[in-house]
Amino acid sequence: SQVLKCSKNRNGDVIIATTSFVGVIDIDAKLTIEIIPKIYNSNDRASLQNLFYMLSYSRQFNIPDKNISNLEKYSGSFFEILVGMFSEELLNKVQNSAHHEYVIDENNHTYLRGKLLMSAHLKSNGFIANKFYIQTDDFTANNILNQTLKFVSTGLYNITTEPDNKKRIRKCLALFDEVDSVRINRAQVSRIKLNRINKRFENLLMLAKLFINNQTLVAKSGKHESWTILIDMNELFENFIAQALKNGLKYSKYNIITQGPQKRFVYNIQDDRAVFVTKPDISIMLQGTVIQIADTKYKILAEDDLKYGVSQADLYQMFAYSRKYRTSDITLIYPMTNNVLPHTLELPDNTRVSERSISLERNIRKEIKNIEKELVSLFIKNREEIKI
Repeated sequence: SQVLKCSKNRNGDVIIATTSFVGVIDIDAKLTIEIIPKIYNSNDRASLQNLFYMLSYSRQFNIPDKNISNLEKYSGSFFEILVGMFSEELLNKVQNSAHHEYVIDENNHTYLRGKLLMSAHLKSNGFIANKFYIQTDDFTANNILNQTLKFVSTGLYNITTEPDNKKRIRKCLALFDEVDSVRINRAQVSRIKLNRINKRFENLLMLAKLFINNQTLVAKSGKHESWTILIDMNELFENFIAQALKNGLKYSKYNIITQGPQKRFVYNIQDDRAVFVTKPDISIMLQGTVIQIADTKYKILAEDDLKYGVSQADLYQMFAYSRKYRTSDITLIYPMTNNVLPHTLELPDNTRVSERSISLERNIRKEIKNIEKELVSLFIKNREEIKI
């Protein structure tokens, strides 16, 4: 995805503009770009507090309230704060005992222990008398979860510049001494399954996936090991709005479905199969039926534009929703910007598309109950049937 847009003005100056991503881009040893969401006026620290709260509220990470309200205890950029949270929680989890689990190993050994796999033994060893192809089931710390945490810790230790982060990670690595140092990729970390024994590492695994999926630990550019850590605000804004609606409608007769319900939209006649499917960002359901659809757009509305910044593609998409889901009530939700007032557009089939916005320029953690009420009021006309 495009993270930065580059262009030139009339004087030949290079203009760099951000898209919907926030985070850190490390270019080389002398240049690092930090992109902070302006969701709390111009106060960078308050914006980061809002960002971390939205991540936690949307259940992408379980960040304790005390950490969000006291970001000052972590030094440095958005990235260093993430590293600080990761290393602090990891140290707390493993300083008494690293996670152990049973690991099945099938291999050739010079000793006989566990289960002799006769078929594999005869195939691999033939008449070799001092080799045994065996299966062992050991209760060990050398498992894929710990290998992932060690891999991430090693990578973060090499790129963090904050002394406190380095100190905590160094202690963690010492506790992982018996764990193999292996390179972990996206596919491997996605296959890690959590159970009642390792459930306590769920948040650490989420953060590890964030670092690995962003190629923070593996990307290289020339001699300098560059890295990125990026979060798509489009996705975060959608998850945040959906979670706020779920909480606001928790005790009502309505249900909230995200990315659905999916419906086949375009068919390949020859193959008799769907080519495209529709899946609205948010659907408000009543007794199994879609009664309203909400689509979130994390972008600035233009008050001097007749269309207020709404794209033609957005309206085509809403038209498809109205026909496929047979609903005449669709709402586009934007972050509140400038002085654009709420307004409504009418599609050719008389479907009304309401454009509404929600203010993020406040302390979201303290105002979350008000935000939930405001969002519910955008959709539900009869407030008496909802307990908030």
